[in-house]
Amino acid sequence: MRKIYSQSIESHENQIALDNLGKSLGIAQSRVLEKIITSIEVDDLVAITTRQLSLKTARIIQLDRATAQVIQDEIARALTLLSARVTDAANDGARAGLMSILDFEDQT
Repeated sequence: MRKIYSQSIESHENQIALDNLGKSLGIAQSRVLEKIITSIEVDDLVAITTRQLSLKTARIIQLDRATAQVIQDEIARALTLLSARVTDAANDGARAGLMSILDFEDQT
């Protein structure tokens, strides 16, 4: 058996599923991922990564202040990046639309 964050991993398949969870969340083995993993049973983590989600129990994750701040900072950063991408896409769309109108007027 392998150990990851104090939980027993009984199979290679489970280990791969946990690795995939970290990759799909876009985070490395960090304090945030450690808190998530230690708060959820291994079988449930496998279900999450294989998209066969049906959690057996609802659990509340207790976070210390530093971890909560890390999560808040990551969410804020992600929202800032998303906002910038939406703004860029809107600007690109407006520019392309304007160029299309100008090209159409030149042809007439």
